[in-house]
Amino acid sequence: MIKFTKNMMIQALDATPAPAVVIDAHKDGWPVVYLNSAVEILLGRTAAELVGESFQELLVEGALPDADALPATGAAERQKWRTRDGISVWLDVRWSPLVDRAGRPGLWLLSVIDEAQTDRGGQSQATARLRDELVDARRQLKSLQRVDPVTGLASASVFREVLERDWAIARRVQRPIAVIVFAVDCLDAYRDTYGRHATDSLLRKIGHALGGSLRRAGDFSARLAGDRFAVLIGDAEPEQADALARRIAAKVRNLAIHHPRSTTARFVTVSYAAVSEVPAWTRASVMLVDEAVSRLGGDAEATGAVASDRVSDAQSIS
Repeated sequence: MIKFTKNMMIQALDATPAPAVVIDAHKDGWPVVYLNSAVEILLGRTAAELVGESFQELLVEGALPDADALPATGAAERQKWRTRDGISVWLDVRWSPLVDRAGRPGLWLLSVIDEAQTDRGGQSQATARLRDELVDARRQLKSLQRVDPVTGLASASVFREVLERDWAIARRVQRPIAVIVFAVDCLDAYRDTYGRHATDSLLRKIGHALGGSLRRAGDFSARLAGDRFAVLIGDAEPEQADALARRIAAKVRNLAIHHPRSTTARFVTVSYAAVSEVPAWTRASVMLVDEAVSRLGGDAEATGAVASDRVSDAQSIS
C-alpha cells in the first residue's frame, strides 16, 4: 500500500480547483499553515502574506470547529471571508481534520464547497455566480500582471521570481550571474514632444531590441518600470555582460528613432549598467539589481528593488 505523505497531500491540494486552507487548531488565533492558489485568487492575497497569519483575521462571520472536539468528517459551515480589497464573500466551507492526536485534531482543512451543490436556493446560486466571476477576474488579472502591457516583456514581479530562482542555482554551483539594467535616455522629453502613444511605440521597439538580442535559452529580459529595462544572463563574467550590454545599446541606437530633445544624441539611446558576480551565501539576489540601478544613478525602489547607495557610473552609447 502506498504511504500518503505530506508532500503528496500538498500536491493534491495544489491541484484542486476549489479553495483550500489548512489551519493549526492548537495555536492562538488558528494560524494558516497552508493555502492553495485558488485561495490566493479568491482573496487577492498571496501565500507569503497569509501563511502564519491568524485565520480569525480573515474570518468576518461564521463559526470555527472546536479545537478539542472531533465533529463528523465533512461538517460544513457558512462563513464570510475577507478579501484584500475589502469585499467580504460568503462561502460554504467544509471542515475536515487532518491530524488526530489523542482524539483531538491538530490541523484542520477548510475547503470551499461549490454553492451550486448546497441546494440553498436562488440567493446561494447568485452568490456562487458572483464569486465565480470574481475568481475569474482575479485569475485574468494575475495573468496580465505577469506581462508588461506596453512592451509585451515580462513584468518586474516575474523578473524578480526568475532572478531569485537563477540566483539560488548560481549560488549552489558557484557560477557567475549577471544583470544589466537599461535606462532610456531623456524619455520624459520624448514623451513631452511626441505624446504617450508615440512613447509606447518607442518602448515596444526597445523591448523588441532587447528580447531579440538574447541568444541563450536561459537569458531573460523584462521591463522593470517607466524607462527601465533589465536583462538577466547566467554564467556570465563581467566582460561578457558588458559586451552584451554594448550590443543591445548599439542596436537601440541603430533603430535611428529621431529624438530632437535628447541631450546625448540625435536619436534615441539607452544608458546601462552591468553587474556580474558569483553569489555569496550572505548576499540576497535583489542586491544585484540594486547595484546596477545604483550605478545608473536611479531609484532602486522605482524598479522594484531595494534602495541602496547610489554611485554615478552610467555608461551611454551615442
